[in-house]
Amino acid sequence: MIQTSTGQQADFKFNGLVLAGGRSSRMGQDKALLLLPNGNSQMKNAAQLLSSVGAEQVLINHNDAPQGTGFIEDYPGRGPVSGIQGALKHSADNPLLILPVDMPLMTADLLQLLVLEAASRQASVYFTEQCLPLLIYQPQQAFNCATELLRSGENPSIWRVLRALEAESIESNYQIAFHNANNPAQWQECLQTLKS
Repeated sequence: MIQTSTGQQADFKFNGLVLAGGRSSRMGQDKALLLLPNGNSQMKNAAQLLSSVGAEQVLINHNDAPQGTGFIEDYPGRGPVSGIQGALKHSADNPLLILPVDMPLMTADLLQLLVLEAASRQASVYFTEQCLPLLIYQPQQAFNCATELLRSGENPSIWRVLRALEAESIESNYQIAFHNANNPAQWQECLQTLKS
């Protein structure tokens, strides 16, 4: 049970997805396996965050997905929409909370806000100007949209999926949480923030 922003109790079941595909070419090594100051890999840390906010099952599109999580195959070179489509194919009945593996400063509080707002609004939600993380409330509609985009040969953009779902944006003043660690310099900046 969760408590929505209107103060009501809601039985809101959802799964989580750690987006951990891609070649990590800008990082020069697999960014999902980089170790944080707490000793966890970025991938394990993201999976634990999703579990901590109530995800019933955590899915990961990475060959080294930790024990207790589900491996999701995607289309190599087709971007994050392919990982999302794979997770939705596996779990088309439950909403899906999606967190990229390269956001080591993301907090459970912000993810919980997505969950609460999605349950309250009964809509897919994301943070203003950030397509990730997001919570997809309409999994079947999102699966159909992602599948169509991948089949079309066009660049499969998460923003196009959000528009198709008429997803709603919510505000966050804690912008540092959205910093990506896509290259060595960004990774070092995130590590310094975590250590301070």
